Amino acid sequence: MRRAVLLLISAILLGAPAVVRAQQPTSWSDYIKRGNTRFDAGDFDGALADYGQAIGLDASQATGFFNRGNARKKKGDLSGAIADFTTAIGLDATESGYFNNRGIARHDQGDNEGAIADYERAIALNEQDPKLYNNRGIARRALKNFDGALADYGKALELDPRYAKAFDNRGDVRMDTHDVDGAMADYTQAIEISPTWDTPYFDRALAREAKSDLDGAIVDYTKAIEQNPRYVGAYNNRGNRKRDKGDLDGAIADYTRALEVDPRYALAYNNRGISRKQKGDFDGAIADYTKAVEIDPTYARAFDNRGDARLAKDDVAGAIADYGRAIAVDSSLAFAWADRGFARAALGDQTAGVADYTKAISFDPTSPYRYEGRAWVHLGARNGGAAYTDAVKFLDLAGPRDDHSVYAVLVAAFGLREQGKDSASVAFLRAWMPRVDSTAWPYPALRYVRRELAAADLIALATNDNKMTEVRTYIGVDLALSGQTAAALPHLQWVQAHGTRSYYEYPLALAEIRRAQRRAAPATAGGTSAALTGKWSGPVTQDQPAESYMVRVTLRGSAGGSIAYPTRQCGGTLTLVRRDDGGAFVYQEHVTYGQSKCIDGGSVKVLPTGGFLKMDASAGGINATGTLIAER
Repeated sequence: MRRAVLLLISAILLGAPAVVRAQQPTSWSDYIKRGNTRFDAGDFDGALADYGQAIGLDASQATGFFNRGNARKKKGDLSGAIADFTTAIGLDATESGYFNNRGIARHDQGDNEGAIADYERAIALNEQDPKLYNNRGIARRALKNFDGALADYGKALELDPRYAKAFDNRGDVRMDTHDVDGAMADYTQAIEISPTWDTPYFDRALAREAKSDLDGAIVDYTKAIEQNPRYVGAYNNRGNRKRDKGDLDGAIADYTRALEVDPRYALAYNNRGISRKQKGDFDGAIADYTKAVEIDPTYARAFDNRGDARLAKDDVAGAIADYGRAIAVDSSLAFAWADRGFARAALGDQTAGVADYTKAISFDPTSPYRYEGRAWVHLGARNGGAAYTDAVKFLDLAGPRDDHSVYAVLVAAFGLREQGKDSASVAFLRAWMPRVDSTAWPYPALRYVRRELAAADLIALATNDNKMTEVRTYIGVDLALSGQTAAALPHLQWVQAHGTRSYYEYPLALAEIRRAQRRAAPATAGGTSAALTGKWSGPVTQDQPAESYMVRVTLRGSAGGSIAYPTRQCGGTLTLVRRDDGGAFVYQEHVTYGQSKCIDGGSVKVLPTGGFLKMDASAGGINATGTLIAER
């Protein structure tokens, strides 16, 4: 809730401003005058000293305590301020300003009931002062007495129709009660009355956001900044709206400007990190999130966001650690439990992933998306019954027209097939396909699973890596459930090498690959000149520049073999050099085609382990590693 504008009745000045004198003050009046001068100049410590001297000379005067209360409030000493205002009231209970200022201090302490009592005493003494109604309206709003607050702001405006702050504050209450049009009208009135005041432009921007008018919001944030070039909140929010419109560079510039004004503005670091991540600058994003949590170690969302960036860099263990830090800050954050569940599934621990999603559901049981996430993890664990149940729960909560409903239908259909209920899966698709949006992606995948669309045609519809991540996973899972593991692997390995790591399909593809590795037959390995034969394929990751790509290796015992990089369109022959002490086979690579895309003369070392090869390759100072699956 944005802090509303409270109107503090300033210290009472006695007579004309003090004349600068060479001699020290000697009387009560002298100390009060110099205290007021110091107060107006922002020297609150000096003012406190002078008011204290005045009180020492004459403690029967309410003004000294009242003025010292104002100075104490400026210093943040609310308890001391309230004590001084109370003493002033005890000496003179006829001044409405004394009650008003004590009410403001009580409001700032969180005692809104006490504040309202003071404002009512003040109103009883001066019922024509619009500021008193404005301040009571603020306290009533804090207690969510919105009707009472609206009545108070209305009374203030009846007394002063050009009271800009009351219009702005009434706009805030109208936003609280979802009267966005009424709020915009009030903010506009405040702007017309006080066009150089930054706050109503900011507030009207928030109202425009509520109406999805991003361009209008950006205009109003810009106007707020024009009135106050150091308005960090306006820079931050304008950056958010620019990000929403896809202007990531503009958003980053706004967050950076906010940080130039306030280098400890953790929110701007977090938001700049989000934009940098969206640009693919994961290291820059991690640096920003790290700065945010250094400034505010309780910033759970920044820990969670850093986990997302680490996950995008394939640092799954680091992501899990950050999600755990977010949970440690606030164990009730459903999104952090869900994110850690996703990462644990990506690391191959479906049991822990399910447990984390279950915890997320306990905190957010009405969110369909928690059930959706757990359904995917269950499917990766080949727990089809639970996957089906969670997918159907999603559909019950979200309905058939949600953006994710097509995905839920897919998971449910696969869950039934995993249980061997092929007929039930077909019947489920027949019942649900007419209910979901046939124009939504990935509806064509439903047609593929129902055998109305060929795999090649489905792949042709995947126009970017995100969609390709999805369709390759669906085809791979479909084939795996049909017992065609060898045919499934190239699709799943594509996801492992190129897939979008934040998608549910990614850990599902990894789970199917791991399952294939466990089931594969051991590779044949001989002695030093040995018979290592067979075909293997899979993704490898290169260190510089950092990238992943597919590799296919064919080995023919002591005769060597061949190596191909399909995505790079290059390859060549492998000549067996030796077998090292660790049992790995070392080959020399000779590029025979696509020489401009591969480095000739590199070393390729492979270690057969179960049904797969662990591969390490180096050439020209570049290293690549990966795990290749045996082809059948």
